[in-house]
Amino acid sequence: MLSPLSRRFSSAGVPALLVLATLALLAGKSAPPRLNHTKSAHTVEDTTKALLEDEMYCASKDPVSAAFCREDLPKYRAEIVQQLFDRRLQCERSISSRSGPAVPLLEFYSNQSRPWTSTSPFMKQSESSWEKGFEYSARYAQANTSVGDSMRPGQPGLYLDRCEVPANAEGDAWTFDRFGPYKGHGHEWHGGGWMDAGGFASKLAKGSVWVTAMGFYPADADGNMIGFPPIEVHHMHASSCQHLRNPYVPQLASDGTYAIEFDLHGDRQCPKAMGGMNCTVRAFPPGFGMLLTDPLETFFDLIDVRAAGSSTLLFYSQHAYRWTRRTQRPVAKMVAGIHTNSFGYLHDDYLLTFDASKPHEYLYWSEQEFKFTGSFVNLYWHTHHGYTDDMWATSATADDLQLMGTFGGAFVDLPSIGWDTSSAKHFILERIAAAQEKCHQNKCLSYPAVRCSMAQDRWESAEIDDTRDYFSRYRHPHCARWDFKKGDVLTIFSFHKAQSHLRLTTKELRWMHTALYGFVIPTLDVFDDNISSTIPHMLNLAPTPLYLKQLGGHAGWWEN
Repeated sequence: MLSPLSRRFSSAGVPALLVLATLALLAGKSAPPRLNHTKSAHTVEDTTKALLEDEMYCASKDPVSAAFCREDLPKYRAEIVQQLFDRRLQCERSISSRSGPAVPLLEFYSNQSRPWTSTSPFMKQSESSWEKGFEYSARYAQANTSVGDSMRPGQPGLYLDRCEVPANAEGDAWTFDRFGPYKGHGHEWHGGGWMDAGGFASKLAKGSVWVTAMGFYPADADGNMIGFPPIEVHHMHASSCQHLRNPYVPQLASDGTYAIEFDLHGDRQCPKAMGGMNCTVRAFPPGFGMLLTDPLETFFDLIDVRAAGSSTLLFYSQHAYRWTRRTQRPVAKMVAGIHTNSFGYLHDDYLLTFDASKPHEYLYWSEQEFKFTGSFVNLYWHTHHGYTDDMWATSATADDLQLMGTFGGAFVDLPSIGWDTSSAKHFILERIAAAQEKCHQNKCLSYPAVRCSMAQDRWESAEIDDTRDYFSRYRHPHCARWDFKKGDVLTIFSFHKAQSHLRLTTKELRWMHTALYGFVIPTLDVFDDNISSTIPHMLNLAPTPLYLKQLGGHAGWWEN
């Protein structure tokens, strides 16, 4: 959920351009851990083997799942990025001067000197006062607030410029939104946001819009991608339901879903040999697309992770959308997390203690129910990796696995009950095996199984401030197609402990969260005759009553 922010809007009702420091729904304000890695860097042989394993895995899947899988391979990522760059070069931009806005007033409203800016009382020193009360933000204690540059006197304004070019002869198009320039000096957060991202409002008024590819990344003045380090994408959301004007009022899309159509976080960058920053651009296979139902609003934070006082770095945020009016095979997006009521309402952030003087290992789980029927053709994860050991998605129920009777709740400090992450994993796998045997004997319809786990080889060596560190990277998990029906259960597990790459010297409080992402298509060939060839563009799950009962008594246990 977004923090309350001071806001100024056009009294004429024209959408205001906002440059805001935000707390995103899926993004707690945690600084990326600096890692002292004990393992050596990947060899060429290791990388070649991993690439071949990924290609072999895609080749083993059914045709549709294989097509989605291949879009994650370096060759296919490179092709869509090359197409993006070729079209972007066709743009004839004129960056707006301080005398006017960068795009038509009918779409955006801009102050003559700079876009509206605001900071939040909950965002002091780059992170919330509540986090600072827990001594959480020591690494960025002296950092500027988000959009600190645009608040400093004497700095030039930040401007949005937009370009639209044809994508092909069939009438498809690329739309590019670029915002900046940011002026980084190290140890800073830089944020932004605006209404009607991609300018889709006027397009939707004239007919259907299908997005077939989307990208977001920091870029230099020539449009070249800037990776992490030095600039981390903390989060970027482009959503029809998350609005900075009224973050606490639930908003639904026109199809009745709570939609975060596009988002990207710092762990979406691949290892260099496996695509690097190309992985911040994703395309659906030919013929597939996401049907937009409403205009989008975007907001994001970028972190300059260099040392404070570093040389000036000018950079921009770059959004890119490839879209068409031609009817596509529908793709729905799913985001499922592990919710707590740490904020007094359901939220997917939780604060965990890690201490060098004693072991802290945690199990978090959530049982949720599918509200639609469909098929997962792509699954992947997001977390704060330095303190996450593994994450699992299963089709077994909490009762199948005896979770409540064994652990007493959905949030468990494992050493306090004589367990660790290894013993918890073995127990859950044993219970899944027992549930599978019972299912086989009773000829059940929903088979309990581990459907997806996190790729473990997810670190890359990179240099920052003349020091070599290791950073988490995106690795596509090898998760098979999963056909599910309305009423089936998804149980997510997240196992947390400080990874061996970290050398803890003091007690640390770390924001954690678990997010499982998936792309879903309609299931046309299984289950029953009521399957529709359409599906909402966002797939929402509902926490089960069993899980909801656990939230009241456990959400604040970590404070003690």
